[in-house]
Amino acid sequence: MEDIRPIIYQDVDPERYTISSDGLNVYDNLRKKEVKINKDHNQGHSYMFCQLRTKENKRIQPKIHQLIYTTFIDSNYKAEDIEIHHIDGNPHNNHIDNLTAITKKIHRAIS
Repeated sequence: MEDIRPIIYQDVDPERYTISSDGLNVYDNLRKKEVKINKDHNQGHSYMFCQLRTKENKRIQPKIHQLIYTTFIDSNYKAEDIEIHHIDGNPHNNHIDNLTAITKKIHRAIS
């Protein structure tokens, strides 16, 4: 069974959104509905993302693997320091067991 937790990410209100540990379910507690998960084809990797609102009601579109990493693994993750790598190479497999943090230099070398 998947673990469901409040999203810990930048300025997102953790009381508003929850996410499952496989990244397949993002829920908006305020609107009482599932958040649509989209695929980003612009970067050539087809990462999955969703649209959330910050505490100041600003729209953001975080990648699902970043939400999973900050919520379940390391809430101090900063994108400018490291990147999240999909261990099996599948950008749609956002389960916590498939994600690891590596330096940008190493990530470029293995991608």
